[in-house]
Amino acid sequence: MTILTDEKLLHKELAKGLADRAEELFRQGYNCCESMIKASIEIFELPLPESTYLMGRFFRQGVAESGCICGALAGGVMMLGFIAGEHKQNVDLAKKFQKDFIRQFGSSCCRVIRKNHSLLDKFSTKECKLITRYTAGKLQEILVRESR
Repeated sequence: MTILTDEKLLHKELAKGLADRAEELFRQGYNCCESMIKASIEIFELPLPESTYLMGRFFRQGVAESGCICGALAGGVMMLGFIAGEHKQNVDLAKKFQKDFIRQFGSSCCRVIRKNHSLLDKFSTKECKLITRYTAGKLQEILVRESR
């Protein structure tokens, strides 16, 4: 890990989980990608401007609403890259993160994932909130595990 110290990461894990904060932000109206980025910045006190989450603005319902790549996954990979840094082992972490996501949701493509939601869930974004929560929790799990 390049940005977080073990002590800071583990202390923050006990204070408030990344999954809780990402879900809370999603409920407040941030999209899945914005929620992942903003929650990571806040929980881990990353040295980034608070407005950095805006880079995830057009990842709602896939890239520019195209349905391609889930924004929660994209935001998680962005934050993993920032926190972990560029090392071969960290690229492997990103691959594992993506594979776990696909195993859990059947695809990394927003359109494919949403196709399996009920009509009511498509309009309420309930499932997207749960996907964002799961993905944030998995990101935190990886960061905690790898910091030990």
